[in-house]
Amino acid sequence: MITQTDLYRRLKLAVDGIPAIDTHVHLDAADPLGPDVTAVVEYHNYFSEVTGALAAPSFNDRMPPRERLRAMAPFLKMSNRSAHAWMLRETLRQVYGLDEELTLKNCDRLYDESVARRRVPGRFGEICRIAGVSGILVHLPPRPVAQCGADDAIFIGLSDLRVPGLPDRQSLASFEKQSGVAVHSPRDLQQAAVSYCKRCAAAGQVGLRVNIPTSCVIRDATPAETENAFAKAATGKPLSPEETQLLQTTALDAAAIGAAEAGLAVQIFLATGVVSGLSFPRADQHLLDALMTFVTRHPKVLFEVYTVVEGFTQPLGILAKYRRNCHVGGCWWFCQFPEIMARTYSLRLDMIPASKWSAFFSDSYAAEWIVGKMALTRKELTKALALKVVDGYMTEENALATAREVLFETPCRIYGLPRKQDALHRR
Repeated sequence: MITQTDLYRRLKLAVDGIPAIDTHVHLDAADPLGPDVTAVVEYHNYFSEVTGALAAPSFNDRMPPRERLRAMAPFLKMSNRSAHAWMLRETLRQVYGLDEELTLKNCDRLYDESVARRRVPGRFGEICRIAGVSGILVHLPPRPVAQCGADDAIFIGLSDLRVPGLPDRQSLASFEKQSGVAVHSPRDLQQAAVSYCKRCAAAGQVGLRVNIPTSCVIRDATPAETENAFAKAATGKPLSPEETQLLQTTALDAAAIGAAEAGLAVQIFLATGVVSGLSFPRADQHLLDALMTFVTRHPKVLFEVYTVVEGFTQPLGILAKYRRNCHVGGCWWFCQFPEIMARTYSLRLDMIPASKWSAFFSDSYAAEWIVGKMALTRKELTKALALKVVDGYMTEENALATAREVLFETPCRIYGLPRKQDALHRR
């Protein structure tokens, strides 16, 4: 087994010392830590496994967090061998020093420990050093990071612009409120996006997020057709499928044009379909077609694409291979499992230069979870690199240079980050 070799151990030791950039989180930048260990254990990626295993903890959200932890503890054994359970154990071990399973016997002690450590000055910086993360991209309003009450030595701003998935009355009203610009036409929508993106760039932000709807088809039309569809949506009239696709295209184009004029990179998220009320990974070809068309029609924008579908790894690699402005990002949500991550990294190593892909983003809602997710990323990345060395595709020196590229250099390049982040990691 490759993880038992001296080569793997040497590479892992070196990879653990490489600073990483976390390119996407859901943290409150002004208060990024979880309030206590209960919030860490309740993280949805993991706890959904427990409830899905027919566990039925007898608690509700109105109960105090200590009581919720006590109620959950006996049921954690229902899912204690999965990858996410491993990430939880790594998080509890590295963040709180818990070297045993979380049980009813030790949960009170752990809860008290989590509350006490949260109060320690500089705790957030300590968590970042434990994870080896030196920069975190986080969504903020168009103000400098420090003005948002956040740590500007670690956080880098992304635009919080909420691009309408479909410009209807409700989403347009929300967009107008956020941008401060009245939107009565497709041209107004574009101008509002450009104005907002420029404000974000002036505040030091480096990118924005765009979701491509699962049903999206990029569709061209005349200005009159676009304005007619926009007017119908704004007044609540029903739209044909073609008009819906046209307005989705209009909104996506507005975001890309705004990003291009402001010099922002664009994070594209290819989400899932919904089947029987559940989000579900689905590799629809038309979604890839829409993505390729969108990336190609905006060559001045640097895109980083994320997906929850393993089946998109090869097509996205090909897109990144042939489109200079397209990069692919780390493993997201349903792809954060060892086997999928190892295959994804291995295929990317074969297909595209390290300058075209990044290995990590946590998607975390509490900073503590960055630790467990980063631990899994480094483990599987090292495994993929070690196997390439054994097979003769690269040298050990090449492997370490590649790890640094995909963990640090590539995200810095995509988002124009200063290399001071490297110095911060080495403190």
